[in-house]
Amino acid sequence: AIRAVEEKKNSFRESLPPSLIQAHDARDCVAPFQLEEIEFGPKLGAGEFSNVFEVSSFKCQPDIAEDVILSVEELNRRLHMKTYERYRETRNA
Repeated sequence: AIRAVEEKKNSFRESLPPSLIQAHDARDCVAPFQLEEIEFGPKLGAGEFSNVFEVSSFKCQPDIAEDVILSVEELNRRLHMKTYERYRETRNA
């Protein structure tokens, strides 16, 4: 699934006009997590197609790099999310 996403992302980038490629490349990096690395809190709400849960914390598994190829930026983003995002609402970030 991750490879399919990467292929789709590259296909989209290649379809952009040259004037938008720099803006596309400068966008924020998303920290990729496996479902088992996310600790969910209470259910916050429900919609027609999904339920919304609080994310309590991230439990990074170091062996994820064996399954997928992550860039240095993605690895750094994962570490940042694990370390700081749990404090977002507490003013301790």
